[in-house]
Amino acid sequence: GNLFSSPLLQRAFGIGLMAAGSLFALASPAQASLIGDQVEIQWYFPNTASPLAPHFGPFTVEAGIGDQQLENAQDIYFNLEASSLHIFFDPGNGPIQWLDAAFNGPMFLDLDYLGAPGSVISAVTVASTVDGFTSDRVTFGNDFVAVNFASLIHSGGQVDIDLTFDVPEPETYGLMGLGIALLGALRWRQ
Repeated sequence: GNLFSSPLLQRAFGIGLMAAGSLFALASPAQASLIGDQVEIQWYFPNTASPLAPHFGPFTVEAGIGDQQLENAQDIYFNLEASSLHIFFDPGNGPIQWLDAAFNGPMFLDLDYLGAPGSVISAVTVASTVDGFTSDRVTFGNDFVAVNFASLIHSGGQVDIDLTFDVPEPETYGLMGLGIALLGALRWRQ
């Protein structure tokens, strides 16, 4: 007969569909964000293996400027948002020239996209009003972004870095739940 002719199998299938729908809703990245994440900002010089002061964090990313960090010596403000990083250079404290090195600048660390387990940074988009700052000065990995100021001279401006995360598809979790429910129904039938 028909696999779903039994009322008990129909009920098991219905419960499996509800479980799959719940997994889909829980896995949905609609609420995914850096807001609420615990992050750090560490300065590195003369390379990315040599941390030195200043170091900020860990601190919690907040919407707006509530989490803004100030690098006092050069009046640089760092601000993190839901999916972007911002660096503001105070024009009143310029021009400033950073020393030449393989790397001289901040690294934003532990950037975990909350609400989407397993997500990683897959791309960055850079916009800058700082003379001489180009997008190739920004590098990234799964959970960090490094910004190299080596040899740069600034007289103010800002750098905005938008992050793109690879987020696991919620449909994957939904299909997995449906498959488990069907296997359970088939096994129960035997």
